Amino acid sequence: MVGAQASIPLTKGIALTATVGYANGDLRIGLPLIGGVNVGSVKTWLYDAAVELGGLGGRGTGLAPFIAGGIGGMSNDIKSAAFTTRAANIAYTAAIGVDVGLSPGFGVRLQAKDWIGQFDSRDAVGFRANGNTAHNWALTAGARISF
Repeated sequence: MVGAQASIPLTKGIALTATVGYANGDLRIGLPLIGGVNVGSVKTWLYDAAVELGGLGGRGTGLAPFIAGGIGGMSNDIKSAAFTTRAANIAYTAAIGVDVGLSPGFGVRLQAKDWIGQFDSRDAVGFRANGNTAHNWALTAGARISF
């Protein structure tokens, strides 16, 4: 997964964040004894807006834990030899992590984030089938640049 996150501080310890992420992979069907067979590919976009509590705020250095929650969406482009389709659905997000400030304008952010939603089968195959709630976890580490 690759992505970016932007943050606008509202007050000390509270910020609005926006995240976008992209992932792609193989669409596999599991088979007993053989393992799995690739039958296509999936490209997924994840995006959200959230309220974040904690973090470094105005401080430049140190360790600062944070939590965040918000709403966004997921879109899946699914391609196989038999069909090509796109499905989009609403997702709720929850995140926990820590900011490590190394200097006043630079640091590292470590985060675990979950996009919680259900796959919209009507978009994908044309009829409604009830699915289970899915958790799409991302464990991330990235540069934190402040200006």
